[in-house]
Amino acid sequence: MADIARMRGIDVYCGKGEKLPFNAESFSFVVFVTTLCFLENPIKSLKEAKRVLVPEGSIVIGMIDAASPLGESYESRKKSSTFYKYARFHAVDHVLEWLRALEFRHIKTYQTIFQSIEKITTLETVKRGHGEGSFVVIAARKRV
Repeated sequence: MADIARMRGIDVYCGKGEKLPFNAESFSFVVFVTTLCFLENPIKSLKEAKRVLVPEGSIVIGMIDAASPLGESYESRKKSSTFYKYARFHAVDHVLEWLRALEFRHIKTYQTIFQSIEKITTLETVKRGHGEGSFVVIAARKRV
């Protein structure tokens, strides 16, 4: 993926979520999309995200909720999955606890995928909150 990005003229930086190769307060936002489940230490990665965010910077996390039907399905099929074999799925409520402990504020959640993926034939409406949808987006801001 890095080679493809470079061929498209995109600057690529290699690093780990737990030790980002950037100065403090370098970015207005940080995005994790289906990433937390693949990190060795997700809490340390969230601390690093906070470090590189400017004051009032935003963090956006897109994730499969481990407590959802889809999360439970992926978890039960992990051993046979090439993609999710090493994933550690997290419940949204746990991630929210981590963000609060790190003093993020203005935390909002949005959800979609309310039925089995095989049954979805049209775009589903995104709903505010979490606990019903399998895919959840969390948005929060770094405290000043």
